[in-house]
Amino acid sequence: MRKLFLLPVLLLLVLSSCRDEKEEPAPLASEQIKGTWITVSQDKEYYDEFGQLVYEETDDIGTTFVFDGSKVTSANGAGGGMSGTYMISEAAGRTYIFLTQDNVTQQLEITVLNESAMTWKSEMENVPYFDNGLKSAARSVSTIGFARQ
Repeated sequence: MRKLFLLPVLLLLVLSSCRDEKEEPAPLASEQIKGTWITVSQDKEYYDEFGQLVYEETDDIGTTFVFDGSKVTSANGAGGGMSGTYMISEAAGRTYIFLTQDNVTQQLEITVLNESAMTWKSEMENVPYFDNGLKSAARSVSTIGFARQ
């Protein structure tokens, strides 16, 4: 009889110790971006009308960006920088940042955003570039990589 009593008690203990582990919701991009970031890569690729890569360049790295929730400032080692505003938006499963400076807004896709890294990507059509003279590409793809400071 004693064994029959222990069986329901053990069953109750096992069932009460099993809790549904709820996954934490993913942090919002607008919260994850807050803080100080430094550029670790800046690449631009230029393509002709057939989609063939015709030229690529790498820009200086080390520009520091500070995002505070609505305002963004940047500074580079050469004493230059910018100040403006930003907004994060999500559409069709993609995340975008809209940077505004002097009433000009630029849209970039955020392709990576986590605790330590962020990557932006933008594409433009009919873009001039300089390679032994001024030339024109049908399309350019810019990618900027960041590391959290």
